[in-house]
Amino acid sequence: MNKKYLYISFLIFLFIQCVPKETLKNNDVDSTNVYVFDDMNIVEPTEIVEDSANVPTEIAAAEPVIEKKKTEKYIVQIGAFSTKERAEKFANQSRKIISEELIVNYSSDVGLFVVQLPPYALRSEAEKIRNKLWKIKKFKDAFILTKLY
Repeated sequence: MNKKYLYISFLIFLFIQCVPKETLKNNDVDSTNVYVFDDMNIVEPTEIVEDSANVPTEIAAAEPVIEKKKTEKYIVQIGAFSTKERAEKFANQSRKIISEELIVNYSSDVGLFVVQLPPYALRSEAEKIRNKLWKIKKFKDAFILTKLY
Protein backbone atom coordinates (compact mmCIF):
# COMPACT_ATOMS: atom_id res chain seq x y z
CA MET A 1 0.00 0.00 0.00
CA ASN A 2 2.91 2.34 0.71
CA LYS A 3 4.18 1.77 -2.78
CA LYS A 4 0.79 2.84 -4.14
CA TYR A 5 0.87 6.17 -2.22
CA LEU A 6 4.43 6.73 -3.18
CA TYR A 7 3.65 6.09 -6.84
CA ILE A 8 0.57 8.40 -6.77
CA SER A 9 2.58 11.11 -5.01
CA PHE A 10 5.28 10.84 -7.65
CA LEU A 11 2.71 11.19 -10.45
CA ILE A 12 1.13 14.25 -8.80
CA PHE A 13 4.57 15.84 -8.35
CA LEU A 14 5.45 15.11 -11.95
CA PHE A 15 2.15 16.54 -13.15
CA ILE A 16 2.60 19.74 -11.15
CA GLN A 17 6.11 20.21 -12.55
CA CYS A 18 4.90 19.81 -16.15
CA VAL A 19 2.18 22.47 -15.94
CA PRO A 20 3.48 25.91 -17.03
CA LYS A 21 3.95 28.48 -14.32
CA GLU A 22 1.80 31.09 -16.04
CA THR A 23 -0.94 30.78 -18.61
CA LEU A 24 -2.90 33.55 -20.26
CA LYS A 25 -6.45 33.42 -21.47
CA ASN A 26 -6.79 35.24 -24.80
CA ASN A 27 -10.27 35.71 -26.20
CA ASP A 28 -8.90 36.64 -29.65
CA VAL A 29 -7.16 33.29 -30.11
CA ASP A 30 -10.01 30.79 -29.88
CA SER A 31 -9.90 30.91 -26.04
CA THR A 32 -6.85 28.64 -25.92
CA ASN A 33 -4.08 28.83 -23.36
CA VAL A 34 -0.92 30.63 -24.33
CA TYR A 35 2.33 29.67 -22.66
CA VAL A 36 4.57 32.37 -21.25
CA PHE A 37 8.22 31.38 -21.13
CA ASP A 38 9.90 33.25 -18.30
CA ASP A 39 13.35 31.82 -18.46
CA MET A 40 14.30 32.20 -22.11
CA ASN A 41 17.95 32.83 -22.77
CA ILE A 42 18.12 35.73 -25.19
CA VAL A 43 21.38 35.98 -27.02
CA GLU A 44 22.38 39.50 -28.05
CA PRO A 45 23.73 39.74 -31.59
CA THR A 46 27.40 40.44 -31.89
CA GLU A 47 28.37 43.79 -33.37
CA ILE A 48 29.51 43.64 -36.96
CA VAL A 49 32.23 46.09 -37.88
CA GLU A 50 32.38 46.97 -41.56
CA ASP A 51 35.21 48.48 -43.49
CA SER A 52 34.56 52.24 -43.47
CA ALA A 53 35.50 52.49 -47.16
CA ASN A 54 32.45 50.42 -48.10
CA VAL A 55 29.96 52.33 -45.95
CA PRO A 56 28.03 54.99 -47.88
CA THR A 57 28.52 58.49 -46.48
CA GLU A 58 24.98 59.62 -47.18
CA ILE A 59 21.74 57.86 -47.74
CA ALA A 60 19.98 58.99 -50.88
CA ALA A 61 16.58 60.47 -50.23
CA ALA A 62 13.83 58.36 -51.68
CA GLU A 63 12.05 60.13 -54.49
CA PRO A 64 8.35 60.55 -53.81
CA VAL A 65 6.01 58.48 -55.92
CA ILE A 66 3.89 60.91 -57.86
CA GLU A 67 0.65 59.50 -59.12
CA LYS A 68 -0.10 60.93 -62.49
CA LYS A 69 -3.51 62.48 -62.69
CA LYS A 70 -5.38 61.21 -65.71
CA THR A 71 -6.82 63.84 -67.98
CA GLU A 72 -9.85 63.60 -70.20
CA LYS A 73 -9.37 63.78 -73.95
CA TYR A 74 -12.13 64.10 -76.52
CA ILE A 75 -12.07 62.05 -79.71
CA VAL A 76 -14.29 62.55 -82.75
CA GLN A 77 -15.13 59.20 -84.34
CA ILE A 78 -16.44 59.07 -87.90
CA GLY A 79 -16.63 55.33 -88.63
CA ALA A 80 -16.29 51.75 -87.39
CA PHE A 81 -15.60 48.67 -89.52
CA SER A 82 -15.21 44.93 -89.07
CA THR A 83 -11.96 44.78 -91.08
CA LYS A 84 -8.88 46.96 -91.12
CA GLU A 85 -8.91 47.10 -94.93
CA ARG A 86 -12.41 48.63 -95.00
CA ALA A 87 -11.47 51.11 -92.26
CA GLU A 88 -8.31 52.16 -94.16
CA LYS A 89 -10.28 52.56 -97.41
CA PHE A 90 -12.87 54.76 -95.64
CA ALA A 91 -10.11 56.82 -94.00
CA ASN A 92 -8.33 57.38 -97.34
CA GLN A 93 -11.59 58.48 -99.02
CA SER A 94 -12.40 60.75 -96.06
CA ARG A 95 -8.97 62.42 -96.15
CA LYS A 96 -9.84 63.68 -99.66
CA ILE A 97 -13.02 65.33 -98.31
CA ILE A 98 -11.82 66.79 -95.01
CA SER A 99 -8.49 68.34 -94.16
CA GLU A 100 -8.16 66.63 -90.77
CA GLU A 101 -5.74 63.91 -89.69
CA LEU A 102 -7.44 60.52 -89.41
CA ILE A 103 -6.31 57.54 -87.36
CA VAL A 104 -7.37 53.91 -87.79
CA ASN A 105 -7.27 51.87 -84.56
CA TYR A 106 -8.70 48.60 -83.32
CA SER A 107 -11.10 49.19 -80.44
CA SER A 108 -11.31 46.20 -78.11
CA ASP A 109 -14.28 47.89 -76.41
CA VAL A 110 -16.48 47.39 -79.49
CA GLY A 111 -14.43 44.80 -81.37
CA LEU A 112 -14.18 46.97 -84.49
CA PHE A 113 -11.62 49.02 -86.40
CA VAL A 114 -12.49 52.67 -85.80
CA VAL A 115 -11.66 55.79 -87.80
CA GLN A 116 -11.06 58.74 -85.51
CA LEU A 117 -9.54 62.19 -85.39
CA PRO A 118 -6.66 62.76 -82.94
CA PRO A 119 -7.70 63.54 -79.33
CA TYR A 120 -8.60 67.10 -78.32
CA ALA A 121 -7.88 68.54 -74.88
CA LEU A 122 -11.09 70.56 -74.78
CA ARG A 123 -14.57 69.26 -75.44
CA SER A 124 -15.46 72.54 -77.17
CA GLU A 125 -12.73 71.90 -79.77
CA ALA A 126 -14.08 68.41 -80.46
CA GLU A 127 -17.65 69.73 -80.70
CA LYS A 128 -16.56 72.40 -83.18
CA ILE A 129 -14.99 69.77 -85.48
CA ARG A 130 -17.92 67.35 -85.05
CA ASN A 131 -20.42 70.10 -85.90
CA LYS A 132 -18.38 70.96 -89.01
CA LEU A 133 -18.43 67.27 -90.03
CA TRP A 134 -22.21 66.98 -89.50
CA LYS A 135 -22.69 69.42 -92.39
CA ILE A 136 -21.21 66.76 -94.72
CA LYS A 137 -23.72 63.99 -95.43
CA LYS A 138 -21.06 61.25 -95.29
CA PHE A 139 -20.17 62.22 -91.66
CA LYS A 140 -23.64 62.88 -90.21
CA ASP A 141 -23.08 60.04 -87.70
CA ALA A 142 -19.85 61.48 -86.26
CA PHE A 143 -19.78 61.53 -82.46
CA ILE A 144 -17.47 62.36 -79.55
CA LEU A 145 -15.84 59.83 -77.23
CA THR A 146 -14.34 60.78 -73.88
CA LYS A 147 -11.20 58.88 -72.84
CA LEU A 148 -8.85 59.16 -69.88
CA TYR A 149 -5.14 59.44 -70.67
